[in-house]
Amino acid sequence: MKLNNTTVVSVCTKYFNCILSLTIAITFSLDIAAQCNRRNDSLELVKLYNATDGPNWTNRTNWLILDKSINTWHGITLDGNGCVSSIELSNNKLKGDIINLNFPNLVTLNLYTNQLTGEIPNFDKLPNMSQLLLGVNQLTGNIPNFNKLPNLTTLYLESNKFNGTIPNFSYLLNLRNIRLFNNQLSGSIPNFDNLSKLLSLNLSGNQLSGDVPNFNRLPNLTNLNLSTNQLSGPIPNFDKIINLQSLFLTNNLLSGPISNFSFLAKVQRIEISNNVLSGSIPNFDKLPNLQSLNLSTNQFTGTIPNFDKLPELKALQLQVNQLTGSIPNFDKMPNLTHLQVSENQLSGTVPNFDKLASLLWLRLYNNQLTGNIPDFTYLPSLTDLNLANNNFSGPIPNFSLIPNLLNLDISNNRLNGAIPNFNKIQKVHTITLASNELSGSIPSLVDLPELQYFDISNNQLSGHIPDFTNNKKLLELKVGSNYFTFENLLNFKNSLVDYKYTPQMKFYKDTTVTIAQNKNLIFDLKIDSSIKSNSYTWINTSNSSWVMDPNQDKSSNKYTFNNLQLKDAGKYIVQVKNDSLPLLTLESNLITLAITTKNSDSNAASRDGNIICFANPVRDYLTCELEGQIISIHLISVSGQKIDLTSSFKKHESALEINFSNISSGAYTLCLSTARETKKAKIIVVK
Repeated sequence: MKLNNTTVVSVCTKYFNCILSLTIAITFSLDIAAQCNRRNDSLELVKLYNATDGPNWTNRTNWLILDKSINTWHGITLDGNGCVSSIELSNNKLKGDIINLNFPNLVTLNLYTNQLTGEIPNFDKLPNMSQLLLGVNQLTGNIPNFNKLPNLTTLYLESNKFNGTIPNFSYLLNLRNIRLFNNQLSGSIPNFDNLSKLLSLNLSGNQLSGDVPNFNRLPNLTNLNLSTNQLSGPIPNFDKIINLQSLFLTNNLLSGPISNFSFLAKVQRIEISNNVLSGSIPNFDKLPNLQSLNLSTNQFTGTIPNFDKLPELKALQLQVNQLTGSIPNFDKMPNLTHLQVSENQLSGTVPNFDKLASLLWLRLYNNQLTGNIPDFTYLPSLTDLNLANNNFSGPIPNFSLIPNLLNLDISNNRLNGAIPNFNKIQKVHTITLASNELSGSIPSLVDLPELQYFDISNNQLSGHIPDFTNNKKLLELKVGSNYFTFENLLNFKNSLVDYKYTPQMKFYKDTTVTIAQNKNLIFDLKIDSSIKSNSYTWINTSNSSWVMDPNQDKSSNKYTFNNLQLKDAGKYIVQVKNDSLPLLTLESNLITLAITTKNSDSNAASRDGNIICFANPVRDYLTCELEGQIISIHLISVSGQKIDLTSSFKKHESALEINFSNISSGAYTLCLSTARETKKAKIIVVK
């Protein structure tokens, strides 16, 4: 026999000034168990609504609506007895503290991804609770031991602000999944001796310290994640958790050698990067199911095993260690897709990896690898190739047999020759060839429609620059530190591309021109003859008082020295600018101009007229024309002081450059001694 009753529930919210009589229709049966009280459940739901800013929830369908039964309220599920068994209000903008709810039949409480704050109660009035899901909130305080929840199987409290130590959860004998990651928990990790049914334990992203337990009493554990803590000491061999499938200990302070994990035959993932582990890397020959191995950023030494007993391995990451020797061919790992052994001390040549047809990533950068770069004929699936910062030499392959390549970085090597047109890697996004010894011009890259980033800086390239019109996705082009001039650089006109064209290498070559006084000299820089928008400035670095002839055409790449005098002698550089590329100033190598005269004078004097020196007066450097092997160089001041300059000169053919930067102002006699004779010149030093 069933009875229909109407119960009046008094509700007060912050949006009303008085007590509102809310009629809630509640149907219940006389045969409901004593602990199931639907009236009480409805009152508890109203408390939850009021405590968590219910009126502002994202979804509050039918909550506190007249004549709407609670089984129609959003997120509420009733069991067969008509009592609340599940509350699912995740991602619903709940705010405020969680009250100590009283739902005797509640099995699932899911308040995931809200804005709940404060401490959580021990929930001692939820005896049938199986799933407690409070992750991704702003909850604080210590985590209770939940000793009144014997049926709890799933405990998710991750991404909150809990602190203090982790309880051992001794009363939760049915617990299978624990997620406490991304909190502020500290202290040591319990061994969880009573949780024999535990399958998954994630305590990552806390401040836990001490040793890693061996978890001898957790025979069913399949997933263990203790990453990003402050754990120290050696890694146990975990010989009692033989069902383990994934092991994550990344970002800790673990030290010592690593075990071969011989008892973990079912393990599929091992991630122990960013620790201070040392010694050699085992071959893990007892782990036939291993699919991912990450031991990067440690202090491992020795050579890399061939891992010939890991046929299922897909990802191998050993970067940032101290590994030496050559790279194996890994011919027993046909399923390998990701290989990263960068930032070690590996040497020798690179294998062609002819058994790795599934390889997607190959990253070998920052090693000491030598020889030519293979064309990787046997890697048709390769998408990412990074061989930067090694000692590779020879030409660059066209990589015509790896058509899926997306990212290519072979910068900072000793590669030479011309740049291929890469017309077979039409999907490529980035090409980085910087800091090599490449020469010639840039080829047309019209067959690369997906190209976004192209870096050829710091090479020996010159000549024509394509306009990249067909490369419509290009975002950045870097051509700096080559031998391009404005005539080349102005050909690129795409304003939507980040165009890095500065600096450029010095043009022309170090040149010495010797010419008689009173002669004329036309000097052709042999650059940019086709454009008239350049501005050329000649600078005499040996004579700061020298100025260009104002009648000269500054837009011309030719300069005429009329009626040369001794004051025109010196070391010149030429600076070239163009308003269309305002960030760049081209600069020439040194152009040395020597003026000869038959008569000695204060600017170029010697006892016998066979030594010519300029610029004189001198400030920092003096250049003299002298044949023969120099034995010694001395200065004699007017007071008779002798200054030895034998270690302060450089000789280029017949030109002798002497460093006067440490000589005080005054008049001196310069004495240049060869194996046959000593020659002298009068020198004035001006600071």
